[in-house]
Amino acid sequence: RSELGAGSYSIPQFARDVAVVLRKQAAVPAHVVGLSMGGMVALELAAEALPLLRSLVVVNSVADMRLRSWHDVWFYASRRFTVQVLGMRGVGRLLARKLFVKPNQETLRRTFVRRWAQNDKRAYLWSVDAIAGCSVMDRLGRIEVPTLLVSSDEDYTPVDSKRQIAVRMPNASLAVVEDARHALPVEKPETFNTLTAGVDVDGRAGGMIGLPAGEKDGKRGHIVRLGEAVEGQVARGVFFSVLVDKVLRHVGARKSGGKRECLHPLL
Repeated sequence: RSELGAGSYSIPQFARDVAVVLRKQAAVPAHVVGLSMGGMVALELAAEALPLLRSLVVVNSVADMRLRSWHDVWFYASRRFTVQVLGMRGVGRLLARKLFVKPNQETLRRTFVRRWAQNDKRAYLWSVDAIAGCSVMDRLGRIEVPTLLVSSDEDYTPVDSKRQIAVRMPNASLAVVEDARHALPVEKPETFNTLTAGVDVDGRAGGMIGLPAGEKDGKRGHIVRLGEAVEGQVARGVFFSVLVDKVLRHVGARKSGGKRECLHPLL
């Protein structure tokens, strides 16, 4: 584990840390996958250090967390207050019930609470503070590497917020997974791996990545219809286009001396 540092975290700081690790490991250009806050860090890294990336996958994340409304302020303040009152284990229990809602996911809920409780409260609060106010929205046009945005249909933020990111990027696509929540790679790992695996270097079909038909023009990838469920978990009628080059098959896997890195979620 790395040290906590002196506090006052920021998303640009996290992105610089990732850049340092990639360079020290001679792991550039890298296929970068970011989930939740990791997606924010990945977007910041891509916007400011594009040569370090070969491709990008951003899962259930956003590009703009500026506090624009009372609802935004309430979300930020309530998350901080809840941590102070309930502690990390109490927050873990609340989140587990939102992330893993099915009766057969009790093992996932217990595992999540146990691991969440191990997080340092100070580091978590500093991370919450880092998220509040961060934005890469005005720099999305810089990110030219093949990019896949993945959204669960029941994520914290609506699918349209991810679509607004995709349309601002020159080489991006969006995949929507139905009946899924924020921790998609944990909840449905087979579906997630299928979405992000097997794409060749030219972005041609080898995996299945995409956006509903009619929402991409010809410049942003070949669109094909997925007639059958992927691993029995992605609904029929979803369209996929291919735009990512050999991204990580398993979120959480790390190849210390190679070309792959994964940014892990803190929210």
